[in-house]
Amino acid sequence: MSDDLDITSGAVVAVDTAALRDTADRLVSCAQELTAVENEFQAIHLRLFASTSTNIWTVLSRIQGAVERAHNTATTAIEMATALRTSAAVYEVVELRAQRELAAVSGHTIEIGLIDDKLRVLAHEWPEAAAAADDLVAEWSRERSSELQHQGSQLARPWTPLLGLTPALAALILPWGISHAATGKVGSGTTLTGVVTPVRVTPLTATTGVAPRGLADAASRIPGGEQARVRVEKYAMTDGTKRFAVYITGTQSWSRKGQEPWNLTSNLELYDEKRSASYEATLAALHDAGAESGDTIYAFGHSQGAMVASHIALSGEFDTRALVTFGSPVDAAVSEQTLSIQVRHDDDIVSALAAGGHAAAVGAEGSFVAHRVADPEVGFHDFTLPAHHMTVYADTAAMLDDSSDPRMNQVRDVFADLADADSVRVTEYGALDISPDAVAEG
Repeated sequence: MSDDLDITSGAVVAVDTAALRDTADRLVSCAQELTAVENEFQAIHLRLFASTSTNIWTVLSRIQGAVERAHNTATTAIEMATALRTSAAVYEVVELRAQRELAAVSGHTIEIGLIDDKLRVLAHEWPEAAAAADDLVAEWSRERSSELQHQGSQLARPWTPLLGLTPALAALILPWGISHAATGKVGSGTTLTGVVTPVRVTPLTATTGVAPRGLADAASRIPGGEQARVRVEKYAMTDGTKRFAVYITGTQSWSRKGQEPWNLTSNLELYDEKRSASYEATLAALHDAGAESGDTIYAFGHSQGAMVASHIALSGEFDTRALVTFGSPVDAAVSEQTLSIQVRHDDDIVSALAAGGHAAAVGAEGSFVAHRVADPEVGFHDFTLPAHHMTVYADTAAMLDDSSDPRMNQVRDVFADLADADSVRVTEYGALDISPDAVAEG
């Protein structure tokens, strides 16, 4: 298991451009102070030069050395400030282009015009930024599938002679296919299409509970048993309001037939932005637990469950305050009211279906993407997709809980807020697809 955990604001953008410019301003301020010190030393130097003191030349030499150090340090500070401002401009171009792509997908023509105006201003002030941004995105495109390419090459090596392939070609086939076929970036305002599948949800257990202590605790609540598919926690808050946390399981059947809502058919439908039996079952569970349109929810999901949670957040039916996904095949551009936490593994082929995700941050301020290589060892066990297992994602969640990254503070605030509830009612649900075709095939 790798401990090299990275936290970024988006797929490409891993820096805060405002922070870069603030640091540049501070460096310029320091340079100005150093220049003032330099000028003061120069004045002292001139006064002493006219003195008749016997030690004058030793003193003058030391002052001249101090003047040179102040001058050189000020020059270095100005150079660093310029480099930081240039970097901020490059990253801002990347961010604006990503925002433009989202606006285009969502049909926000006015926003596109505003973004184009900002890009023109940046192009005038920093003419080299556009080309540097192109290089940055190109480098990210090469690197985002590098771990899958490496592991694919090692795993395919014994079999490539039988297939008439070179190891290099074999390593490229799978990542290339994913990167060209993947369509996992979902724009803001996207709503699922298609018919509503009739489902039946059944409460399996109903108990009292407490709020999750952290991400790892929340991850452990995503159902993984034989029957439970959705867990709903209803929070009765001290101010008389109610809130809900929903935890949604991943794929349970790779068949396209039968009454299991979390099957391959639902995977394909959700990825193609169509309503699925698993989506309908999750909504039915929320409604059965007492959630109504406009109520506050916090959504957690793994794999297919992450797609369901993402589309619930995008639907706008509920006030989704937080969306936490593990190994999601999609990256949803949720609104600025939703804290988006994406946990991904670089060697998870299912997560790779998100096509690298959105280049810039999506969701509320403080949203982030956390990723690492979960299973660097290559072997036949890779055919079981170990990097996609929920238990391994729970390990990554625990690493985030232990992280000192300041962005985790907002996640901790979510759990602290829920911990103030007067009571928590927990219900786990089973589900069946009861459409005529599914019943007949079951």
